[in-house]
Amino acid sequence: EIKNFRLLRNAELHLEGGTTMVVGRNNSGKTSLAELFRRLLLESSAAFRLEDFSLGSHAGFWAAFELFLAGKEENEIRAALPDIEVWLTVSYEKDERDLGPLGDFVVDLDPDCTEARLHVHHSLEGGRLKALLGDIEVPEGADENTKKAALFDALKERVPKLYKCALAAVDPKDPQNRKAMD
Repeated sequence: EIKNFRLLRNAELHLEGGTTMVVGRNNSGKTSLAELFRRLLLESSAAFRLEDFSLGSHAGFWAAFELFLAGKEENEIRAALPDIEVWLTVSYEKDERDLGPLGDFVVDLDPDCTEARLHVHHSLEGGRLKALLGDIEVPEGADENTKKAALFDALKERVPKLYKCALAAVDPKDPQNRKAMD
């Protein structure tokens, strides 16, 4: 499951054993999907830029900025900010003994469970709201388009510095049972 990455605003993909071929029209998300997996499989932490957020999610940045300027509570502003999320659900055989690296992601206590769930969440770091949305220079009396241009110019530099990726193992039957991973 993929949320807010480039052309994949809210997508779900099921891969079966064997070869999978991804086909589709131009601008349907094939390259976005390949790029997402390329980044997730790198040794270093996945890094994302403002341009990696789906265009539809940009409205969330604007809504958060308006809430920030109106002096709203931090939790309300953060709720408006878009995140990039990837949920991977991996099935394995019940009697499989050595799960390799996947074993670290099995956090459930149910011996009959045969799924591991991984959550990659790219979001604004705690305590960084003012650094993201504060001190954006908007000309006095500017129209909405000028304000949006000033916001997104600032976000191009700020998002890569202030948004961070977190990885967690999640119990498929109890989402509250989570384990942060490196």
